[in-house]
Amino acid sequence: MGYESDSLLLRPWVIDDVAQLDGLNAMDMSVTWQRQTIVDCFSDHYFGWVICDHSDPFHHHVVAYLVALIEARECQLLNLLVGNDYRRLGCARRLIQQMVTQAARASATKIFLEVNVTNQPAITLYKSCGFERVGLRKAYYKTATGREDALIFCRTV
Repeated sequence: MGYESDSLLLRPWVIDDVAQLDGLNAMDMSVTWQRQTIVDCFSDHYFGWVICDHSDPFHHHVVAYLVALIEARECQLLNLLVGNDYRRLGCARRLIQQMVTQAARASATKIFLEVNVTNQPAITLYKSCGFERVGLRKAYYKTATGREDALIFCRTV
């Protein structure tokens, strides 16, 4: 089940990961997820995966995660975050592939997500993973300087 690339391992998330997920969120100023939001996602219909760095044999730290909600034959990517030092190593793509696999197992037919209009690296990634723009949410994201729009993307499973 694990995705291994050198010292990186993909696995389902567990409740013991919450502190590390919270710490990862704190390092990215664009993330608005709070600890309780993460905890609330450990319930029915939510699925989460983490990528851990196992290069230190005494400390396996979470470097990326994805959480999705799957119900009513639809999947919604709720949050995807990769730590700065682990970007452009394929972590996000691997997490998305895992989500698509889980969505298919759950008989979902579509996957939706929102992305900030200014997040060009993510937009490029999602397009390369088969997502297409299907809409716009005005003033969806709160920022330090106001609000920004979100693009809505969708792909079939």
